[in-house]
Amino acid sequence: MREIPLAIVEKIARNNGVDRISADALREIELFVEELGEGIAKESGEIAKHSKRNTILGKDVRLAAGKG
Repeated sequence: MREIPLAIVEKIARNNGVDRISADALREIELFVEELGEGIAKESGEIAKHSKRNTILGKDVRLAAGKG
């Protein structure tokens, strides 16, 4: 099931200097971004729960993504 529209994936690619990209490459990027996002969301939830919160904060997401 596709969660992220391919047009959004293509826009991200173009905003990062990509001139041409195949439909197959767009689908692969979409799958990877979705899997990565799911993992970060899950880890962010675990961090919030460990902090005795029900709400995920930006700092939880940064920590889960290895940026915090």
